[in-house]
Amino acid sequence: MSIYGYLHTMSLPDLLQWASVNKKTGVLEIERNKISRRISFLDGRVTACSSDDPSSRLGQFLLSRGKITQQQLRQALAHQERNGKNLGVIFQEMGVLTREEIEAQVAEKAEENIFGLFDWPDAVFRFCQNAPHDPWQIEISLAVDDVLLRGLQRHDELQRTRRVFKHSGIVLQRTSRPAPAGMSANPIANRVLESVDGERTMAEILLHAHASEFLVVKFLFTLFRAGILSVKEERQPDPEAQTILDTVELDSELPADGSAQNTVERIAETEETDRRVEMAMQRITAGDYVEALNVLNAEYRSNPGDSRLRELVTKAEAGFLRTARDGDLRTTRIPVAVPAAGHAAEANLQPSELFLLSTIDGQTNIQSLVWVAPMREVDVMIGLRRLVDAGVVQLVDPTETGSATKRGVPKVQWILNDPVRK
Repeated sequence: MSIYGYLHTMSLPDLLQWASVNKKTGVLEIERNKISRRISFLDGRVTACSSDDPSSRLGQFLLSRGKITQQQLRQALAHQERNGKNLGVIFQEMGVLTREEIEAQVAEKAEENIFGLFDWPDAVFRFCQNAPHDPWQIEISLAVDDVLLRGLQRHDELQRTRRVFKHSGIVLQRTSRPAPAGMSANPIANRVLESVDGERTMAEILLHAHASEFLVVKFLFTLFRAGILSVKEERQPDPEAQTILDTVELDSELPADGSAQNTVERIAETEETDRRVEMAMQRITAGDYVEALNVLNAEYRSNPGDSRLRELVTKAEAGFLRTARDGDLRTTRIPVAVPAAGHAAEANLQPSELFLLSTIDGQTNIQSLVWVAPMREVDVMIGLRRLVDAGVVQLVDPTETGSATKRGVPKVQWILNDPVRK
């Protein structure tokens, strides 16, 4: 038996209790903003968890906790690409972490994936009974009652935070009040606080943190209540880069009154969706994948449970990646910032693009950016495409980096006088 729906109509606690009471064995997949997490059940008990969210991968998780450096992560991922070994094993072989340390971090990461689902009130879910387990899943053993207790506590905390930080377009700034003594010893806390510059939105700060969105938001809210941070302004959040502070309205069911007017409106909306999807399919056939994705992503945000849209988005993303890798976005090429382009805000860049821009140093190639960024590969590549099209970044081949440096464009130095952005 399989069930399907939205978390705003059947809540996560209800789903977990249903699986526990009925001693279900299967996989619960929960999807939000094209990111999926899968929880496996065996006789009603949570036994495994996996996610395709880049920010929740083991490398990003270890990086956020200061257990590894970006250089070590790049080396390990390059090694993994060559031999296909488990990343944890590679870190052990490198002498970076012991087996015990890896196991402890893996267990903590798995629990964070599960508890983080309580931050997704607007997701779509699918439960497939007796579905095969993902071989990459992290094995754990949790009672549903324990998950509910800790998850609901976390959800209540987030709701209090959302009353102040209403969306990811909030811009924070430092006040004259000093940071707590000893905070600089915590690499995560120090990195998050340094990223608050009066210009970055919450969405940008969350990307720079390389850490759990919930923990970062909780830390920032604590500093806000202590008077160390204040809200400077509110900007329009990016609908394509939703965070746990952002919710969307889902179009899930016909209005209860079933009136003729509502039915006519519903039919008109369906016809408009079909028209736009047909246009997107034509763009895919023509090889204009970016334009197709612009249309499909807008439709999919409103209808995340539509399997047809999901398949088309996947097809368009695959097509874009294929042509990008074969074209000017070859992964060996090196992005170089163009100082003459002026301030980034003038180019109307989105938070994800600003983040990518801040990581460009004129030496790191596209493959390394894909490995280290807490973003999906397709989002990194689309972001780079937009930066190039906006004229703020140029791409050079490795043999050209010397001449690029001589032209004076080796690093982004024109964004802000901020140590994190240099």
